[in-house]
Amino acid sequence: MKKRLQYKSNDDLEITADLYTCESPRAVLVLCHMANSSRGEYIESSKRLVSEGYQCLVPDLRSGNEINGVVNETAKRARSKGLPTSYLDAKPDVLASIENAMGYDLPVILVGSSYSASLAPLVAIEDGRLKAIAMFSPGEYLQGVKLAESIKDLDVPTFVTSARSECEKAMAVVRKVEQNLVTKHCPDGSSAHGSRALWAEVDGNEGVWRAFLDFLSRT
Repeated sequence: MKKRLQYKSNDDLEITADLYTCESPRAVLVLCHMANSSRGEYIESSKRLVSEGYQCLVPDLRSGNEINGVVNETAKRARSKGLPTSYLDAKPDVLASIENAMGYDLPVILVGSSYSASLAPLVAIEDGRLKAIAMFSPGEYLQGVKLAESIKDLDVPTFVTSARSECEKAMAVVRKVEQNLVTKHCPDGSSAHGSRALWAEVDGNEGVWRAFLDFLSRT
């Protein structure tokens, strides 16, 4: 079942999100999209995650645009208000989404895609309540932030994956994190950037799904 939600970021910008529910969920996954994207990035993936027993909260972040025919309503509002919409400007939207997810009294796992994958460990350190994070194609994307250095004290289970061509860059982001906390997956064959690696149309998606679901089952 899907519900449309609206809640506010810390600067009162209204965030639009989709909530995908299931019976007796194991956890709430906060699924964050990549650049120039929207909550439409997870239409397909959310349905599978729900079938695996995970409730999914999928927000539109203010740095984004449109994907799969779904317009990013949060980004549209931010632009109309003249608010900045850089990658880092979206961090309060991720924090507000975690706050909303905490209301379901379930473990909360943050999932990021591309730029939001880079935001995920920063948010995990700042918030301190997450059960785990998953990073799809993270990188040094955040202006003025040396990410690998900034997240060396990350202390939650962390899943990292990317397209094969990006693996070296993605894994370098977590090189200073306690390695016992990190699960790395580099596809054997072709894949895709960000959470698109989970889309059925992408070659090698089942291998990424197996690694991701195995990580979730262990956290």
